This record gives sequence, structure tokens and C-alpha cells, in this order.
Amino acid sequence: MISFFQLDPASLTLWINSDLVGEHRSLGPIAELMEAAIRNDDAALVEIVESSEAKSRARMIALSGSIWHEKRHFLDLILTNYGAFRWRQFFEVAANLPQLLTATKQDGLAKLGLPVEIYDDPLRLRKLGLQGSDLLANLGRAVSARKQALSEDRRRTGSRFGLLELGGEAQLEALAYLHQTAKSQQLFGAQQTREAIDEIPAPDAHFAKYRSIMDMLIQFEIVPSLEVSEDVLVINDGVLQCVLYASLCCRVWKQKQVLREGVYSYLPGYRLSSILLALRDRRVKFELGTGVLTIWAKINEVCGEIFGRSVLEELDADFAMADARYRDVKKDIVPALREVTDDLQSTRRKLIKVLNDDPERVLGTYAYQSRLLPLLDPKVVLCSPQGAYPFEDKSGNTVRIFGYNHGNVAKFKKEIEGVTKWSWAIAINGYTPVDDSHYQLNSKYWMTYLSEVAPITKLVINGQKHKTMLGPEMVHAEARLQEQLAIPIVIDKAFQQNEYEIDPNLFRYLTFKNTFRCDILSVDVDISDSDIFTKWLFINDQEKGEALLGLWAQNMNSEILARLTFWKNWAPWVVSKSISPLTPNINFAAKLRDLAGQEKKSIASDNSSHVKNSESAGLWRFFRHLKYLILPR
Repeated sequence: MISFFQLDPASLTLWINSDLVGEHRSLGPIAELMEAAIRNDDAALVEIVESSEAKSRARMIALSGSIWHEKRHFLDLILTNYGAFRWRQFFEVAANLPQLLTATKQDGLAKLGLPVEIYDDPLRLRKLGLQGSDLLANLGRAVSARKQALSEDRRRTGSRFGLLELGGEAQLEALAYLHQTAKSQQLFGAQQTREAIDEIPAPDAHFAKYRSIMDMLIQFEIVPSLEVSEDVLVINDGVLQCVLYASLCCRVWKQKQVLREGVYSYLPGYRLSSILLALRDRRVKFELGTGVLTIWAKINEVCGEIFGRSVLEELDADFAMADARYRDVKKDIVPALREVTDDLQSTRRKLIKVLNDDPERVLGTYAYQSRLLPLLDPKVVLCSPQGAYPFEDKSGNTVRIFGYNHGNVAKFKKEIEGVTKWSWAIAINGYTPVDDSHYQLNSKYWMTYLSEVAPITKLVINGQKHKTMLGPEMVHAEARLQEQLAIPIVIDKAFQQNEYEIDPNLFRYLTFKNTFRCDILSVDVDISDSDIFTKWLFINDQEKGEALLGLWAQNMNSEILARLTFWKNWAPWVVSKSISPLTPNINFAAKLRDLAGQEKKSIASDNSSHVKNSESAGLWRFFRHLKYLILPR
């Protein structure tokens, strides 16, 4: 996945791609803009944007909006029942990691298969040549059930508007998009906000992901609206927010459900349909000027009638069950997980109180922006897919999250100087000062959880197939787990990372460039004549990966230098279509062998500069063939 900013649902931390921030330096003070948005310094933010060149402003507004978007996710993933359900899928697996390690030893497993759900499927186990395990089968069954529920909620529904996704993910995106655009309009006006939105590539996909639910509720006249002009619509967004929050406060924990014609209390998608039908049947009509408190009271009343509980009662019941479950397992889980769960439960309790005592701070757009958004402080992780951060920070200002140290390099010191250790992700100490009046996750154990527990948990749940900002997170997890178990890890092919391709229009938008250096031929190529893909293509295709390493090893006159350089950089690959492994009817491995045979000095020279500038790519599986490998830590 390539993006500027991303809230990681497993750790609830805000990840920032510093490499992409660096690409945008030509626009102006992007780092300062980013910091102003994170710290909610509106005056500084407006000054930075307004003092920039006119051609850059739309992009800068869009970047600011992305941070507000992710911070809204931070709130909704902690506060709502659906958000808590999402996080618990990671908690339940993390809590059972010691049992997973025990099971592999007790059952004498020669290999560990992932994701763990395969242990509940004898056919898949036989296909992969794996032994069974009752403990792992139980864990796999629980993981599979939760994944099936999430998949069921994401199923698209036919409508007169086409196929729509109405479940929890779509509802979270609609809320985040609403607050992103509202904040932009408040600071920069409707026209500049529209210009920022219009610049975003793939508008149809953008609409489907962020605005389809909003437009459907407007068309159904659930959300009151007034057409001011051909392209300007004023809406009562309080209705949208109250309805979506009522849907997101779903009923899980195997509680007794209300299920009858037109009513289902279970997942957000079912609840949304139930609420809309109930509002229609009761002929509930909100006006453009109806206030949030009035809307929220009515939505709670309707939910009480159809589901047997108001939204707030549903929220309290979910929190009580989560707290009881946590108390049951608290003494048996590792300290890092215990501390972060304490922290998370405490923060959720505080936010539930806000929703009870002052609903407008959560559900009123401008009350949220002025009285709650400035108090939301997710932890921030800076990541560099190129591996641009030092392995150690002697000043003590940063904490390494993911890095690599090749260990004893005396034998190769001169040969691989400058490419032996680095960091891909760091956190800045004190970046988010502790403030009891803010809503933040403060435990010092979050960084341990983020670097050691969350990646392994993701791997156990879904193999390599996660939309992570940083590829090394997954291979780090695989290496750490294999190191602890001392047995090979086998990932089901269906759960290997096979989403390689990156949309050229998106890449152009994110990098603000049309011309790039081909990562194989070392010549400038236009983006229209290039394929853009992630390094996973080489990781999971050994023939292509070895062919590329062979070319690099020859040009660098060093196999270990080629492998280290290859391993270090996880930035997207830009390759001319004339030699791209994605171009039909091209034998990529043969093409590279031809290049190696030509011994072009220009390629060797360019690749040497790549080493020094850390602009080449990397591969990790083949490192296992090197006896002097120190696994990533």
C-alpha cells in the first residue's frame, strides 16, 4: 500500500511516509504543514497554505485533510462497538500468541502454517504438507469466525444506485471523509476544498469508497438537503452522523440478536438498513435546521423501539462485556499487551462519557472540530521505505520501531560500508506530550506492542495480505516468529502478498512527478511508459528475484552488497515497460541475463550511486542462504 498517512488499526498509531513528504519539498514547507495539522494549529496551517504558490495549494489542502481523516478514524475505532470489535481481532490473537508457541512445541510441529485458520481445515493442511494441532485449530476457528463476520458486513448490496457497500468500513470512511471536507471548508472555503478534491485521481473509486453512503441517504431524503446552485448542496450532516453512529454501535459478543422482517441488530450494515426502514415507516423527517441533540434523541428512541436498546445502552453493554473479557484473561497475557489494553479501555471509557454527556462534541461537525479534534492525539510513527533513518540515535530523541543490523561485518567492512544497518520506522520521543485532558494512548508499552506484538499478530491472522505502509513490517514479523519457534514458516499461497501493481495516476499524484528513473535500466522514463509495482513481486517470484540479484551482483562486483542494497529499500519500483516483469510476453529473467551479459558500465555506475543514495530495492528471503545473516530485529 502506498499512501502519505495511515492509521494502523492493529496499533491505532498514525503512520507517516516521510519519503513521500520529501518528494513534495518543491511544493513548500510540507513537514511544517504536516506538523501543524497533527497538532491542530489552524493558524499556522492556514498561513503555510496561503503563503504557498497557487498551484500547490490544492495539494497541500488535500494533505492536511488526510491527517484530519485519519484522526477521525482514531476516535471512531476506539469509541464505537464496531471499532472495538475490529481491534479485538488483534487482541484475541495477541493474547493467544504464547499458546501458539506452546502448541508448536507440544505437538512437535516441523513447520508452522499461516494464517492460523488453516489448522481448522484438514484439506488445506494436507495440501501444504502440515501436521494438525488441536490448540491451533481452536485459535484458527475463532479467527476465521471473526473474519467471516467482517467479510459479511462488507458484502455489497444491490440498489438503484448500483452495488453499494453499506457496512462498518464504508460507514467509518463516510464519517472520516465528512470531517475531512468540513474542516477544509471551514479553513479554506468551499472553492479551494473542491479544487483539492477534484485533483484526486480515480474519482469514481473515490466516490464509491467515501461518498456513496452519504449520497444514498441524501437521495432517500433521510438527510435533509438544499440545492443552492447546480454544484452546491447544503445538508444537515448531523443526521448522517447520528444514523451512522447508531449503526456502528453494533451488537457482537454472541449476544442475543433481534431478528425479524426488516430488523437485524447484529452488524453495522444490517443495523443501517434497519434504522432507515424504521425512520421511513415512522415517517420521521428531520429539517435542515434540526439540531444534533434533537436528532440524537430521536435516533436513540427509534433504536430502543426496534432493537430493544438505545444506542447508548448498546455502547454500555459492549464496553461492559469487553471489560469482563479483559479481566478474565488479564493475568495470563504478556505485560506489553496488558498495559496497552488497560490504556485503550481507559481511553474508550473517557470517550463514551463524552458521548453521553455532550453528544455534540462527537456528532456535531463544528463542535467536534473545535472541542474534540484538538484533543485527539494518536501516537505518530515516521516511516521510510527507503531505510533512510539511522539504526541508532545517540541523542535519544527517537525510538527505533523497525530496523536491520547485519551484525559482524568485519570480513566485508570495506565492501559493504554504509549499507549494513538502518531503520525503516521510528517514533519521536515526546512528540505527543502526555496530557490528561487529551484523548491519547500513553502507555510506554505501545511501542513494544507496535514493533513486536502487532506485526506477528497480523501475520497469524492474514499472512502477508495486509495493507501496510511498510513492507518490512510483515517480513520482520515472519523473521521474528521463525526465530522464536526455530522452525520454518509456511504461508498459504492465497495469503501471500500478491497485490503488486500501483496505479500510475495515483503514483503521479503522490509523488508530484511525471518522469522517473527506471530502477533497472537507470534511464529516465515517462510514467506513461512505465509499470509501477511493489517489491513483493520479486519476493514471491524466486526466478525473477534471483535474476535481478544476479544482475546487481555483477554490476556491483559483490553478491552481499547486492543483497543488502536490495533488502534495504522497499520504495515502489518504477520500470520501463520495455523490460517490466508485468509486460505481457516478456521473459523478464532472460532479459536480465542478457543485460548482465552486456556488462554495460553505465548501468554499473548508476547502480553504484543507487547504493550510496539508498535508492535501490531489496529482497529478504534469499538472505536465508547467507550464513552470516542476522535476522531483522
